[in-house]
Amino acid sequence: MGTPPWGIINDKLKKICQRYADKLHFVTLYDPQKRIPVYSAYSIKTEGERRVDYSWMHEPQLAEVDGNGNMLLFLTGYLHMKFEDSQAVLDDYSDVVLYERGHLNPDQHQSDPYDRAATYTMTNVVPEINIGPWREHEERIRVRLYNAFASPPSSSPG
Repeated sequence: MGTPPWGIINDKLKKICQRYADKLHFVTLYDPQKRIPVYSAYSIKTEGERRVDYSWMHEPQLAEVDGNGNMLLFLTGYLHMKFEDSQAVLDDYSDVVLYERGHLNPDQHQSDPYDRAATYTMTNVVPEINIGPWREHEERIRVRLYNAFASPPSSSPG
């Protein structure tokens, strides 16, 4: 909504308009040196559905100046080093036992299929976040929001 987060001051962080299928879905403040998101701004739009897997994508806008800004699927085979220099890639999470790819903006906080798919970008990935307390927190929010959306609005005595 045009208001950046307060208190995060770092000239090296990149503001990313997370675009998928020619539509803006959410905004991320991203650290390309550490290859991790710092902050995500999104609207929660849930119908209480659980996680659905989509193919993982990357952000060409971090590695290229040209292009339309839409996230793209990872292609099999060769990946230019400029992508690995600017963002996490699938190889960062291959053959790893101790952590997994977690969503800073969880797909289960979205109801529209395009909004859900847009969360599957490596610039929305935080390692280890799906293990333990964060998973429980994500589920609590999902259930609480589902109940809020499912309940009819209360009417006040008039």
